[in-house]
Amino acid sequence: MDLRAPGTDHRAAVLGTWDVGRGARRRRSARRRRAVVRASPAPLEAVRERLAPDALVWFRTCKTLGTRSGIDFAERLADFLGARVAGHTYVIGFHQSGLHGLAPGVRADWSAVEGLAEGAVDAPVRAKSSRPWAPRTITCLHGEVPPAWFSATT
Repeated sequence: MDLRAPGTDHRAAVLGTWDVGRGARRRRSARRRRAVVRASPAPLEAVRERLAPDALVWFRTCKTLGTRSGIDFAERLADFLGARVAGHTYVIGFHQSGLHGLAPGVRADWSAVEGLAEGAVDAPVRAKSSRPWAPRTITCLHGEVPPAWFSATT
């Protein structure tokens, strides 16, 4: 379903994105997060209009919600879309660690250093790989974000 298509009557309850990659893609990923936040809102407005009430936008991608820029991205996107946003703070594979979620108007309750293996929260160098014993780990076979893993409203 193309959520941007004019005249689309369907509402998406879950909008998920999967991506893989390392190395130079890590730098591009941070730039893409900043670009989404700063971009013209028109494409995101079209998506927002087609999301169901209480929709979830789930980034099943490496490190999307890690460090300070990932937290900022999640908070701003949840507020703009009026939808829940979820993603990971670790490099993901079969095991997917550091899964967190936010609702609109709710601030992140996880640390910006979660999943960070090397560097600083404003200048990350390397993220930790997911492990079964790492915080908030699911596998790629799980199809839901556990409700308790969304930041609490305050």
